[in-house]
Amino acid sequence: MKTYTYFDRILTAGVISFFILLLPVKAQSQNALDVFPKDALPVVHELIAFYDSIVQTAHPEIKDIGKAYDVYLDTVCPKILHDGNFAHSGIDHETRRKLLDRLDKKGLSEIFIVGDTLKYFDTKKRRRVENYFPYYVNMNMRGGYIKMLERLSHNSSFVNDYYKQIHGYRNLTAGCYGMILRDYRKLNFSDPAQRLIYIVTILSVNEKIENRFRH
Repeated sequence: MKTYTYFDRILTAGVISFFILLLPVKAQSQNALDVFPKDALPVVHELIAFYDSIVQTAHPEIKDIGKAYDVYLDTVCPKILHDGNFAHSGIDHETRRKLLDRLDKKGLSEIFIVGDTLKYFDTKKRRRVENYFPYYVNMNMRGGYIKMLERLSHNSSFVNDYYKQIHGYRNLTAGCYGMILRDYRKLNFSDPAQRLIYIVTILSVNEKIENRFRH
């Protein structure tokens, strides 16, 4: 008898959500997701549908997806802020790895580049170093995700501040994580593009971050 894991159940629910998600998105000619190349849209929709399924599994009694996100994140985000463990989001290390392995790399690269080497300046050694860091991601500053943020930033001061953080540092910053985890209700989760902002921010982290978000 085949054993179904949590990932398999969420994936199945996500596939159903994926096709449901396509219906309203196609009807919105000016949707912010339109900035993505057509061959990248399946990955974008799949990411949104995958997390939608996590939220809907947690709150099947709430039919409005925007309200379901608000209620779910009211529980999730304070926990992440408390101990820096992003597994509270519903995507733990193993789920994240399987999801990134399954998604089309070319489509995913419109959001970020997945690698296994982290390059940074070591202040103690006073030189740039490289460390093996599997599934580390870097934002693609020329990709569809950044273009989407730029479009959304015209109508949302919250998204504008988030976009400026990424644009200024050319990657997600601690400030971006703090904004999303503390002020997530400033996002309109009825909009798939704004749900994607939360999802991408959460998915970019593959470790427990100690004390980063403490007040």
